[in-house]
This record gives sequence, C-alpha cells and structure tokens, in this order.
Amino acid sequence: MIRPRKRAGLSEMARVAGAEASRIRTVQAALAKDGGAAATSATQIRRAEVFEDIERLIIAIMDVPDRVREVLAPVMRAMATAEKFERDREAAPPAETEHEYSEN
Repeated sequence: MIRPRKRAGLSEMARVAGAEASRIRTVQAALAKDGGAAATSATQIRRAEVFEDIERLIIAIMDVPDRVREVLAPVMRAMATAEKFERDREAAPPAETEHEYSEN
C-alpha cells in the first residue's frame, strides 16, 4: 500500500523557497564572476525573484493562521475528498465492461 506523502508545513515551504532563491542568485553570481556567462541570466534572476515572492507570501500567510484556516477549510476538505476518491479508485479492482455482460 502506498502511503500518502507527508505534506510540507508553511515554515518548510518558506524556507525552501528562500533557499532556492538564494541558490539561484549564488550560481548566477558565480557564473558571471568566473566568466562562465557574460552576465547573469535574466530568466534565472526572475526565477529567484519569484521564489522570494513565494517566501514572502507564505510568511504573510503564517502571520494570520486562524483567518487562513477559516478561508481554506472548505478547499482543504474538497481536496482531501478528491484525494480519497482517487486512492479508492486506484485500489478498487478493475470494473467489468458492459461487453462481458452482453448476451448478443
């Protein structure tokens, strides 16, 4: 039986997003300094900015956890129901087709 994965908490998500932004900026700076690139990649710098924005958003969400829980509760229940439906569907034996019951 496949166990559901452990969901990441907000603190971990913020930390990972910030670390990824830092990693991208460090790599870009090293490439530019060592002559591996004429300049930093605008695409990679934009990715770093997006990860920084994700980190800030998650931190802002963490500042108002009760309100966020209240707003997201219906969404989380729906997601849990959908995930359970999918797990049950995958665990169920294959359905017999209509042709197997046909007398023609």
